[in-house]
Amino acid sequence: MLSAMRSRQKLCHLRSASPVENLPRVPPIYGLPTEIVAHILGCLDSRSLLSTILAHPLFHATFQTFQQHVLKEILLRLVPPQLLPLAFATYEAESIDYSDWNSIRRLLDRVHVRQDQAVSSPSPALGLPPLPLTHRMVAAIERIHRMIEYFTHDLTQRAIPRFNYIFETTRPATISPSEELRILRAFYRFQLYCNIFGRKAIESAGQANLTAPRTKDEVWASVTLSSKSPEDMLRELETFFWPWPRWANEQLACVFEYLEAVISVFFDDVAAHDVEWGWRKVDWVEPNIATPHRRFLLFNGLGLPYRLRHSDEFEIWKSLLDSADVGGTGTGKECIVTMASSLTESVAGRNSLIRLGLYNINYPRGLEGQASWKGIDDAETLPAQLWKVANGPYGSVLDRTNLLVRDAGYVFWDGYVGEAAEVMERVENCSWTFNGRLFPHEIPKLRQVMRRSWEKRSKIWLEGGRGYWVDDPVRIPSPKDSVGLTITDG
Repeated sequence: MLSAMRSRQKLCHLRSASPVENLPRVPPIYGLPTEIVAHILGCLDSRSLLSTILAHPLFHATFQTFQQHVLKEILLRLVPPQLLPLAFATYEAESIDYSDWNSIRRLLDRVHVRQDQAVSSPSPALGLPPLPLTHRMVAAIERIHRMIEYFTHDLTQRAIPRFNYIFETTRPATISPSEELRILRAFYRFQLYCNIFGRKAIESAGQANLTAPRTKDEVWASVTLSSKSPEDMLRELETFFWPWPRWANEQLACVFEYLEAVISVFFDDVAAHDVEWGWRKVDWVEPNIATPHRRFLLFNGLGLPYRLRHSDEFEIWKSLLDSADVGGTGTGKECIVTMASSLTESVAGRNSLIRLGLYNINYPRGLEGQASWKGIDDAETLPAQLWKVANGPYGSVLDRTNLLVRDAGYVFWDGYVGEAAEVMERVENCSWTFNGRLFPHEIPKLRQVMRRSWEKRSKIWLEGGRGYWVDDPVRIPSPKDSVGLTITDG
């Protein structure tokens, strides 16, 4: 018995002496070729990359050796090659001297030159800038692109059902690569505009002290200081808007009004219920007063609506809006410096071209612009043809009669929706149905409700009250509420 036990113990001992234990104790990862490690790093996002290279000496050493390759791979996986010039211009614009028109013009000219190369070349890397890439640069571009992807998905989900209803079609919920490019490009152009002209407008508003005027004369002086000179407006149009096709600017208008609708959900809620905003008499009903202020908030770029969308607390909404509100939302002043005015002038300034184009058999070829993307902006595409039908009679891309078709993102989609006369009839049928916020017959009643709430909240404020006011049960209709509204012909 004892002999058998000793035998088993000996066998166990022999089994434990496996050949593996005789190998050197070196982690297997050190055996990987550095090219494979660099490829692995290039498959990460910027946040994961930073934590990975700090987690192991091999990753850190490989990144130091192949830094440009790794960062280039991350960008090329994230951003479509055609959009890389816009993505880098948006990043550069965050720190550009917006008072130097030569710098602005050079930046925007580089976008158009690199854009032509990126669109026409099979090599994705041609869209990359000649300057060395840094982790900070890639992280900043990635942050903007993630926001743009989020809003692209949300806009698509909202717009396609409306497009199907208006044009009596059944286009799929998924979007094609060309449709996605148009939407992504419009959001990038919006952010680029905010990084240049938006920062300038915000700084001008702060310098003009718009938030605390004392007399009526000071109010008008502040507005004058914050408005654009004719020379600045012309430069802005020449460098930013006119190089693009008119329907590409209409795509920008679609994005602009979509983002205004996103902000309005939170703006209207705070304006209708916050005690301090009631004391300040912040208007959320009268379009001629309230709309310019909400639009001024958009100068802060995509970050503000994105943070609002990802916050669930009323106090956070108010804090975000207050911090962005250098234009003085609650003072009853007109803030006339908005992207809307520039978008309007981008067409109105060339109204003669539109009118001549109506009688030109090649119309809208004459309005394609030097920044047109082949296959995306051609005059034969559905966006160009629908733009012609919807905007031919008007001098503004933001004409209110076309609000519903912009809500449907009508200049983003491919396909066929009918003959011109039939399409015109459908556009006209929905032109006066709904102005995007309130039905006209609701405004007088809601204005009375708003003024009564101002009186009540002002009294609460003067007595030391703060926070959310729940006395008013009326829920003010907003773009969020109107998503499910039935669109009727009228």
